[in-house]
Amino acid sequence: MGSKSENPRKVSNGQTDTVSFDLEENFATSTTCHGVAHIFETKGSRRSMWFGITLVSTIACLVQCCIIVYDASLYPTRVNIKVKYNTQSLFPSVTLCNTNLIASIDNTREELKYAMLLYRHYYAKNQITHQELQSAENYFNRVYGKNFSLEEYVARYRFKAEDMIVSCQWGEEPCGSANFSQVITDYGTCYTFNSGQKGYPLLYQTISGSSHGLRLAINVQQYVYPTLPLSFLTPDAGIRLSVHHYNEIANMGSRGVFVPPGMHGYIAITDTHVLSNLGPPWGECGQKNLQYFRYYSRSACRREFEANLAAQQCNCSYQQATGKPPCTISESFTCVIPKLINTENKKTLNSFCPYPCQQTEYPIILSYAGIATNAIIDSSSHNGKLANLLDSVKNDPSKYPNYTSEAFIRENLIYLDVYFRELITSTTTESKATGYAQVLSDVGGQLGLFIGASIITLCEIITYLCDRCERKKREKREMRIRRQSQMIRDIMQVGVEKKDLQTETKPNKNNDFVFNTSEDGQETSSTNPNV
Repeated sequence: MGSKSENPRKVSNGQTDTVSFDLEENFATSTTCHGVAHIFETKGSRRSMWFGITLVSTIACLVQCCIIVYDASLYPTRVNIKVKYNTQSLFPSVTLCNTNLIASIDNTREELKYAMLLYRHYYAKNQITHQELQSAENYFNRVYGKNFSLEEYVARYRFKAEDMIVSCQWGEEPCGSANFSQVITDYGTCYTFNSGQKGYPLLYQTISGSSHGLRLAINVQQYVYPTLPLSFLTPDAGIRLSVHHYNEIANMGSRGVFVPPGMHGYIAITDTHVLSNLGPPWGECGQKNLQYFRYYSRSACRREFEANLAAQQCNCSYQQATGKPPCTISESFTCVIPKLINTENKKTLNSFCPYPCQQTEYPIILSYAGIATNAIIDSSSHNGKLANLLDSVKNDPSKYPNYTSEAFIRENLIYLDVYFRELITSTTTESKATGYAQVLSDVGGQLGLFIGASIITLCEIITYLCDRCERKKREKREMRIRRQSQMIRDIMQVGVEKKDLQTETKPNKNNDFVFNTSEDGQETSSTNPNV
């Protein structure tokens, strides 16, 4: 700032006070905050006008700055979408489950009734009465022993991949049940193609279209479905299918789709959709290191949470997740399931397993077409397994009761094509909509727009405040010096007065007269009254 000429201040007694600079006027006339300069440089109504303009602009600036800071405190985000066209795309994992959990090959009706009852409670977490639970537990303890688990029962009477997979083709290459790995899901025993596990290398689709993906013919084996009232099982026939990334476990309960028998299902994967989300405080995603799973996903986290709960509170292994012995039927239904159904544990589960920050999804479009049964029968000779199956239908009425070839195809066969419609990857990235730099930029813009302020103005204000503090200190120091000087003068004046008084009254021992000097310098004499 430019210096201003000294303006000494005079007091009424004519003494000159300490010389100081008029800092306020100097700051007002030289600052880059222009409204203040106009107030000090103008007079009358024009000064009032500039004062009002400056006041309104300052208030508007403060309001806008508060809004900017408040909006930033909400941690807003923006979403960016990027599409990339690939020469090849990683094929997803395809998990298949039969809609019925148990193949009733040699089970009694009573056993199937209790098995389906326990299954509903075990996998679907549906409540059953204590009497129903006790009856089922007593039956299985009597027939299979007290240490028998429901998981063992399901594994023993599961639908086998070699019986379900009638034909398999990946692109131009043949495949079979050996290309499917067995997995335990929330829907029981299922089978996954392209699982990425050891011995199952990952596959890539290089050309879009149904003829270059996975093509399956599946026998749902409806002829071995349990014949029980609908209160004990679902009325569905077919397969339940989930398309997911290989590092996630299949969540059949919430993400599975159904394909009925007698239909040709076309599952077109629209793209590979990669989601990248922000963690707190901008988002709600998170990541955890799991003990029993290599990759984090919410389904895997839920499975591990349930397994740890069973291991810690029931001392057994739930869904084969931990190294402890499998939960027996008694442990499953008297300890594990009640703990999992408990409301507090559900709340803990939701907070313990956040949505992942990095996630790959495969959106699908599902469409159907009816199966041309006559064409399949005529061409069955080209598929040895299908031909043998249709021959068995004709020649073994005890196993396939009341079936013609056409009826068998309509009620048991499913043709399924899973493929990429386009070889593209769309990435959705959540990013911060504002940050410290953005807030400073926005606030600076408001300051410049309304009051013409900047970082230079801030430095000027700081300099002015420092000068003002220095002047206050200097004035206090000068005031202290003046007070000390006045005290010294007062003390000296008192000393002089005392000395003069002593000179006037002191007797002369040698003479009768004492000579005093008057104010005009003439000497006078006086008689000593003591003589």
